[in-house]
Amino acid sequence: MPAQEQEQIARVYISAFLEATLREKRGYIPLFRDYRVGSHWLADTIYLTQFEDSNYDFFCTFEDDINLQTTELPGGQISTASLTVWKEKKVNIKWGSRESSAVYLGCP
Repeated sequence: MPAQEQEQIARVYISAFLEATLREKRGYIPLFRDYRVGSHWLADTIYLTQFEDSNYDFFCTFEDDINLQTTELPGGQISTASLTVWKEKKVNIKWGSRESSAVYLGCP
């Protein structure tokens, strides 16, 4: 990707972050949830994003242990019925493995 496009992407996201956090302009937050909101400012490329605000609460991350039944909530538990696949596995993407896990489910 040309340096000019990289710089434009950085300008958009950094300025949106600063406006949202320092000036409390919440209208910029949708850009972090979905890049298409700012597509007229951004280079035409593939974007992989993940957004969580301070109100986001995880029920289960599959990051803490190998027991698929545990949750992030104290005393929480997951149960299933009639699944043919229920396992935790590292997330693989085209250019390598991510340092995160996901649950893989299959049904008959």
